[in-house]
Amino acid sequence: MKRKINKFLYINSCLIVFFTILLFSLSFNFASAASLPYGERIFYYSTQKSNVADFVAHVNKIDIIAPQTYEINYNLNASGTVPTDLYIAAQSAKIKIMPLLTNKDFSQPLIHQFLASSTAESKLISFLASEATAKGYIGWQLDIEHIPAADRDLFSAFVESAATALHAHGQILSVAVVSQIPGASSTDPKSDYYKNWSGAYDYTKLGKTADFLSLMTYDDPNSAGPSAPISFVRDALDYATSQVPPAKISLGIPLFYWGWSTTPRKHLTYGGTYDMLQNRRVNYPSLLGYNQTYAAPFLIYSIAKKIYIIWYENSASFAAKAVLIQTEHLRGFSAWVLGTENPEIWSTI
Repeated sequence: MKRKINKFLYINSCLIVFFTILLFSLSFNFASAASLPYGERIFYYSTQKSNVADFVAHVNKIDIIAPQTYEINYNLNASGTVPTDLYIAAQSAKIKIMPLLTNKDFSQPLIHQFLASSTAESKLISFLASEATAKGYIGWQLDIEHIPAADRDLFSAFVESAATALHAHGQILSVAVVSQIPGASSTDPKSDYYKNWSGAYDYTKLGKTADFLSLMTYDDPNSAGPSAPISFVRDALDYATSQVPPAKISLGIPLFYWGWSTTPRKHLTYGGTYDMLQNRRVNYPSLLGYNQTYAAPFLIYSIAKKIYIIWYENSASFAAKAVLIQTEHLRGFSAWVLGTENPEIWSTI
């Protein structure tokens, strides 16, 4: 039985190598990265993905914890709270808390209705100021997405009003923004991507009023590999720094993985965790590698004669992105999301 199993693994491993070379033409490199200073280190926290133990284990490498736990509801009011155990842990470790405010379900009709109501905006801004004062938050990040591009000016005006009010209370306001690349769908007013995703963010106006922008260099909508190929990250950053002072940009870095089937080529997983990846690696014939062009590692594995590939993040890919913080003189990084990360990345921070 042992010989048969070994033979099966050998055959499948050969099959993996063959498909790797044939379909992807990938290069192999297992480089590691030395520890580097990366400015202000923001880690996002999600009640679906994250856990307090992971946060506590790495508090010495986190400057700001940003839990995605507040939202604008369909009644146009804000609600939410930071989980008690996370709040206590952050307070005990003296880690700054900057909650995220989202539009519930990233609903476009909801955010359109909200931005059209000055009454709702004033009420929400008052809530943000009083909540941050009561809880000791340093401020807020607006993670409002799926805004119609037609509401671009309304959103910019809301950010200006919110920033002015929060600054008066000694609090900060930052904004998570979708990446824009000139000549691509993200900046083409005729594209659906621009109309419903990227077009609402006026970098110049937002950069003047908000304390900083977290540039979400994930996800590349045209990628057939990782969520954030290094070329996409650089292009997005080049454009952003042409509109906003670099010191007001926090580089958004993904910690999760993307999974694909190869035949047919289909995107299967968008927010995979490292634990899920390890499950595939341990339980199925697999092959690890690193693609220099994407600056991203991959895992290829087979199940029932079908080939799958996972593009994930490790110390080398994290450093390849984060080194831009130094070279471009950025504020720091914003990493999405605790609980999905490869443990290797902690050695680079």
